[in-house]
Amino acid sequence: MDAQEEKIDKLADIIVDSCNIVILTGAGISTESGIPDFRSPNTGLWTKVSPDEFASIHSYVSDTGKNLKFMLDMGVTIFKAKPNKGHKAITRLQKMGKLEYVLTQNIDQLHQRARTDNVIELHGNVNEAKCLRCGKIYPITVMINQILGGDYSPSCEECRGLLKPNA
Repeated sequence: MDAQEEKIDKLADIIVDSCNIVILTGAGISTESGIPDFRSPNTGLWTKVSPDEFASIHSYVSDTGKNLKFMLDMGVTIFKAKPNKGHKAITRLQKMGKLEYVLTQNIDQLHQRARTDNVIELHGNVNEAKCLRCGKIYPITVMINQILGGDYSPSCEECRGLLKPNA
């Protein structure tokens, strides 16, 4: 048995003897599903685009159209993705009564699509839009319908503030 197999066996023993497990996941769990992470050499999202251009509220407000195109392209990748073995293993832990919560930095909702409950999304998700002025949350379809109608500065129905994906 090599060192990695020993670590896996030890982890399996810990899980068997545990309850109330909390799991923290990040971008790495979803790469097998076809969603790029941010920092991997050659494949990470930030090797293709600048985080300063696409990951700040200032850039979103100053060039909403360009940011929306980037976000919509990323959204297509996310919506095509399917939960992988990692997501499904976490769901199995829950079905065994071992798992309390999943804290995820991901916005892809693949944990929920794998039927995991008690998922806390630390960075929001792709199914919602949020008003930058009043904070009202909408289904993302409200924002998408405005964009499909030609409005590249989608706005809140309440206060007319700018909407952005809630991620």
